Amino acid sequence: MKTSSQVLAENPNLLTYRITLKEECGDKFSIIFDCYAENDNHAEEQAENAYPNCDILTITPFSF
Repeated sequence: MKTSSQVLAENPNLLTYRITLKEECGDKFSIIFDCYAENDNHAEEQAENAYPNCDILTITPFSF
């Protein structure tokens, strides 16, 4: 498995994102989804692919 540094070195256009979501609207608990993406829209798309019908609360670029 590649480290985050290796992934980012191989793909300099990627940023790290943290997305806070609820698996379904009205859920009591939130899920944290971390990913590498080119922009906010790309990060949102990845979260929605992983959690169809989710309710996205925040999309935040960040560093490990």
